[in-house]
Amino acid sequence: MEKMPDSLPEMKKQDELEPNKFEEKKSISPSDKTRSVWIVILACMLLVSFACIGWLLFSRRDDLKINRDSMDSVIPRTEEKSKTSAENLSDGVIVNDSEIDLTNYDSNITITASGEHTLSGILNYSIFVDSDGPVTLKLNGITVSSSESSAIANRSTNSLDIILMENTTNTLTDGGESEFDGAIFSNGPLSISSLGEEKSFGTLIVSGRQDGGEGIATNNAPLSINSGKIMITSNDDGLNAGGDNAGKLTINGGILWIRAEGDGIDSNNSIEINGGNILAMSNSSDNSAIDSDKGVTVNGGNLVALGSGMLEAPAEGSSQKFLSAELSRTVALGSTVYVKNTDTNKIVNFKAESAFKTLVFSVPSLETGNYEISVDGQVVGNAVIK
Repeated sequence: MEKMPDSLPEMKKQDELEPNKFEEKKSISPSDKTRSVWIVILACMLLVSFACIGWLLFSRRDDLKINRDSMDSVIPRTEEKSKTSAENLSDGVIVNDSEIDLTNYDSNITITASGEHTLSGILNYSIFVDSDGPVTLKLNGITVSSSESSAIANRSTNSLDIILMENTTNTLTDGGESEFDGAIFSNGPLSISSLGEEKSFGTLIVSGRQDGGEGIATNNAPLSINSGKIMITSNDDGLNAGGDNAGKLTINGGILWIRAEGDGIDSNNSIEINGGNILAMSNSSDNSAIDSDKGVTVNGGNLVALGSGMLEAPAEGSSQKFLSAELSRTVALGSTVYVKNTDTNKIVNFKAESAFKTLVFSVPSLETGNYEISVDGQVVGNAVIK
């Protein structure tokens, strides 16, 4: 359906439209009856003109409503879109080789054999895992982009381990709207790791582009991030351990950069951070950079969590000190943020890679004391670390 134009042609006022059109001719002396007829005709034309102007102005304000209503007789209006069910997603080709070159396939592929499979190449469809045992996928420089579902989806409840090969870049993008609502999705336990040392970690770039979809998600199963360089952008949560019987979300290591329109890191269970360098950002005022149903524990690593709305502080039982604060104003993207212990005058700082108003900050060097958070020489928040 063609979109209404953003602007309408300029309309002249009614009194500018041929003002002499309805003047009486001097050579004619109409009777009173004729004069009455002319008055009625003029009144009708004015009413029609004003009605047209009103319709145009109304359509300008609410063009989507008019267009949508005009199509109701042709296309039934659907109040809520239903997600594509698993049964309606094609299995495509069953592939169980230990070495799989994705470039050879022009459809979804489904792996049904347990064990290790090394993936390389490019695929513009989905990779489904539906095995009767644990599966390990070694990503050796792949690019996978699906327009209807996850890039990688584990349909089974068996474990899926994803391993990033050293010095590789792996890009996963999903699309559409399906039950597998993450670029990487698993019904079973999911873990992500990289071979090698930190300098040679494999890179994983995840774009969660499904409607209301996550970046990396599990359903009623634990999610673990152990190592690797992982960059996530998503339309909803960045990392999500979801479901009514959600598993724990654990971060043991790695370098994580997360920008989410929902929660940055979310679990319907608990979250445990034991290591890694983590920057999590939530752009939504209705969500949080870190969110859990059963608490967040920080035991190690470097954590910066920047939110625009809600704030969840880690549990007091965390073994590593942390700072959490809701600031007096929104800090702009690119600002240098200083966190100062006013008792010892020790200062740490970081650059804001997103605008934010809530902060969770934890590094091994944090000590007990009173803290000030400042930007451009102005104190924007205070916190106490016990």
